[in-house]
Amino acid sequence: SRDVVVGTVLLSVSFFFYHTPRVFVPLLYFIILLFFAKDIHFIKKVNFKKALILVFCLLSLVSFLLVFVINGGTGRFSQVNIFGHPETKLVLEEELREDGIMHNNIFAARAFHNKAVNYSLTFAQNYLDYFSGQFLFISGGLPKWYVVDKMGLVYIVLLPLLLYGLFLILKSDNKFLKVILIWLLVAPIVAAITMDDVPNINRAIVMFPMVELAAAYGTVVFFSKKRKYSGLLVGAFSLLLLANFLYFQNQYYIQTTVHRPWYRNSGFDTMIKYVKANYNNYDKIVVTKANGGIYPLILFYMQYDPAAYQREGSTKDTEYTGFGKFFFVPQGCPSTNGDSRFPQGGKILYVNQGQCPDKKNVHFVDFFHEDNTRVFRLEERTL
Repeated sequence: SRDVVVGTVLLSVSFFFYHTPRVFVPLLYFIILLFFAKDIHFIKKVNFKKALILVFCLLSLVSFLLVFVINGGTGRFSQVNIFGHPETKLVLEEELREDGIMHNNIFAARAFHNKAVNYSLTFAQNYLDYFSGQFLFISGGLPKWYVVDKMGLVYIVLLPLLLYGLFLILKSDNKFLKVILIWLLVAPIVAAITMDDVPNINRAIVMFPMVELAAAYGTVVFFSKKRKYSGLLVGAFSLLLLANFLYFQNQYYIQTTVHRPWYRNSGFDTMIKYVKANYNNYDKIVVTKANGGIYPLILFYMQYDPAAYQREGSTKDTEYTGFGKFFFVPQGCPSTNGDSRFPQGGKILYVNQGQCPDKKNVHFVDFFHEDNTRVFRLEERTL
């Protein structure tokens, strides 16, 4: 019962790490309870049985409160779920339009091209993407700023041992080992009902502890069965693992620095530090949103007072609003493409994206990525 209490606390804490555990944990717990239903029936300790049911109810209640009661709990899900996503709707509309062009029988069109079929196929495609070799071993997933060039999320040298471990788990009569497999199969369900950035590393992170456990189990069993050649095999495997590790180090610390650096906010820190040093020289600072979500970096590097930010409405980077002297706009080159909604009058600093054209007799301050491509061009003007 002590293990149940500890497990409950740890699972509950995971609800505050990310959105996925809030659905994944109760779902996994429920499926494991069903899987062990017969075994639980024969347990003589009534209090232990009650504890298991109580734990499930507690986890479900906390999950429900965080998702449906707390303000904003469903906000992100409502933006990315497959049921309301524009991409899913567009595919269905396209299929129905093509049925019309081909004068397809209306009953056949509705039988094959409807929401149930469309959502099911989308879910299945997303779900299987999380088990693809490309995602796990070759190129990783999304968002792109997490990608390490030519590296997956698991060392490819572990692939044979992972497959061997999964095979052993499937063949084993030990029901506790089956939990690894159940966990793996349940883990991508929550991620599969979303459309944005698929396969998504953040939403699938709950599956990776079991990937590593399965690979570890396969490794231990394999080498324990090959004791006669264990020294040679361990040496060979260690060299392969070391080579994979060194390759990752090179890709992460050297290659990634200059490989598509625009996905990793490089150049932002030096630009914002420059703005901070000259902040009092301007009446307004007009910032482009074309380079992605910059406002958290501004708050961080400016050491902006959280209380002041909240008093100003916590506007984030809502278009044509801002906080302090910062004013956010969608235009990539606000110094050139301004409109009547921009601040009028005073000394203004424009934070343009790096691709903005040169101008004669205008002073610029440029900031660059590590690969020497320009990321920001700052221009000041008195109106």
